[in-house]
Amino acid sequence: MSKHDVSNHVPGSIARAARALLDISQDEAASRIGISSGTLRRLESGIPLTPRNDKKMVAFLEKCGLTRIYRDGRIAGLAEGDGDDIILESQTKEPSHEPGRQTE
Repeated sequence: MSKHDVSNHVPGSIARAARALLDISQDEAASRIGISSGTLRRLESGIPLTPRNDKKMVAFLEKCGLTRIYRDGRIAGLAEGDGDDIILESQTKEPSHEPGRQTE
């Protein structure tokens, strides 16, 4: 999966995780991102950012050195690190087999 196969939409849970990792308030984070505090509050309550503000959020994550962890083409988590993205393979469920049961 290349960087072109992933979405840079930043969900509210990721914004909250970023603030927790950086130990900063909503107001400070909003100021550093370049969006209003109200916009960040709405994001964290589940209302998506505009594409323009998503770009600001991604730039903020990169500037802070937070590594984005992608799964299934979406940002699924963050980690402190060098800022390089981590792309995980999709999770696929293996068929379950009941012990002692024969299949024909």
